[in-house]
Amino acid sequence: EQVLRELSAHTSDSKGSGCYASAVSCISHASQAKDCDLREVCSALGFKCVLADSNAKILEAARDFRPDLIVSASYRKKIPLSVLSLCSERINFHPSLLPKHRGCWSGFWCLFEGDAETGVTCHRMVEEFDAG
Repeated sequence: EQVLRELSAHTSDSKGSGCYASAVSCISHASQAKDCDLREVCSALGFKCVLADSNAKILEAARDFRPDLIVSASYRKKIPLSVLSLCSERINFHPSLLPKHRGCWSGFWCLFEGDAETGVTCHRMVEEFDAG
């Protein structure tokens, strides 16, 4: 939800920075979106929202949107290469300090292994999971 709110602050060039998004589309798996009502958040921000459980429908929605940038945050599944191939700019916010605790359940592994320090890694998405 917070990433969508941050993106909404950059949907016009009101600050004169030259860095803005002309359109935002939120695409997620319906089964993943239970902890936050993405449709409600997107509606309030004026963003399109597509929730689908099949990778084919996710690809169709992303292909229809024709992204210049893909941003992933709190997405618990591997994004298929067919979606990643739609544009060259793809970033992910991963909830641990990579390369430690790649993949899902990184928060659990930080606690289980007694890590004294943790954080968030922003990295480019490539085909290999959490390797960019």
